[in-house]
Amino acid sequence: DSHLGLSRMCFYVHRNNPWVYDGIASLGRIRLGIIDGYFYDEGQVDQYIARHRSNPSRIEGVSGTRGLIQNLDKMLLGRITGIIDDQQVVNYTIHSHQLPAEFKPAGCLESIKVQVGFSPAKKESDIYAEKISEAVTELRSSGKLDALLKRYGIADWKQ
Repeated sequence: DSHLGLSRMCFYVHRNNPWVYDGIASLGRIRLGIIDGYFYDEGQVDQYIARHRSNPSRIEGVSGTRGLIQNLDKMLLGRITGIIDDQQVVNYTIHSHQLPAEFKPAGCLESIKVQVGFSPAKKESDIYAEKISEAVTELRSSGKLDALLKRYGIADWKQ
């Protein structure tokens, strides 16, 4: 019935770096760390990355399950100047690895709604979607959703 969260892609830099994202042109002033295979906005940022992917002075990609940690490490070592990733994922990763004083946000893209999709070809899809909607509503009204989200440093997207 409704979205199940918000995703917001943000840029992060080392705490001493004055750079701030101010549109696509501002990306030309940094070496941006990305995770290969990720899509960040399906728009101008992704187009910029595709256009400059073969230029390591502008884009440096990593792959694997530790991509965000690798990019944060690269930033600490001065190999890249900034990263882009989901705000909640970065904040959780920075907090859980005890790095909060090392990095700062440097601008964000528009938030997008997170939704779950089910195949229309499956007869159970409507049932699954209804169960998820009911469960989230119940968790929210009981306070359990807030408690769960707080464990990850995430606020309820509806409040």
